[in-house]
Amino acid sequence: MRPLLAALSLLVAATASAQTGTTEAQARIYVWSALITGAAHAIVSPHIELAPRLRDRLALPPDAGSDKVYEALVGFTRGRLIRVRPATSEETAPLAERAGDHPVFVVEGAASPLLVAYDLRSDQLALVAFAGAPWSEPEPQAEAPQPSLPMDLGQSSFLLKPIYFRYRDATLTEEAIARLNDAGLRKLTALTDVRYVIRGHSDRLEAEEHKQRLSQQRAEAVRDYLAAKGVAAQNISLFGFGASISLTACAQRDRAVLIFCLEGDRRVTVEVVPPL
Repeated sequence: MRPLLAALSLLVAATASAQTGTTEAQARIYVWSALITGAAHAIVSPHIELAPRLRDRLALPPDAGSDKVYEALVGFTRGRLIRVRPATSEETAPLAERAGDHPVFVVEGAASPLLVAYDLRSDQLALVAFAGAPWSEPEPQAEAPQPSLPMDLGQSSFLLKPIYFRYRDATLTEEAIARLNDAGLRKLTALTDVRYVIRGHSDRLEAEEHKQRLSQQRAEAVRDYLAAKGVAAQNISLFGFGASISLTACAQRDRAVLIFCLEGDRRVTVEVVPPL
């Protein structure tokens, strides 16, 4: 398999260098083959722009060279069934000003879908960002404001935003932790009498023998994070529901795309219960 992939990468590179102009259809093939072979470093421009959020996710310093960027992108997609398709105008919007006249593609099947802008003249990737996300986050303030949460929560319980997990994984991602913190966790944990009901879920594709365990482990991961923030163990109730409560309506035939669609089922919800 490795010799075949290497040969494919060399063929792609040779074709790209021999022709006078690259078409968008050819560019899609180049991007796909470069990511699955790991043997096409030259596809990354020395002047490539990475969205700050993606650079942080890939743990790349600002001065990382094109080889390091390429290796990080290959690592991000390694072992996954990816596909590359043209981006819609709506998907392209976050890159519109930066991409110029470069065609923009969506790389699906990675840990998170990517947007890539391809320079047809140089046959190289010019821009890469997370799909469905702004190019950069707003500048942080000296003291980031917490969401408005009254110290007197009243009598009604409420749900925090759901926390999502990767397929067959129960590890809290940076995005999940940020989502918890954005929910005003700092103010909540200061209220010692507040109780938390944590409910974990899995999706229908995850192995039958692991669905219950994964849902439980995901709930435990959120519980452990709350405990680390100072929530007393006796104030936390925890439940795992396996794949018994689905919120998605996914029917894609492509397994990688289906897994991405089912993310809404790989979730943990946190119900905040005010003191009685």
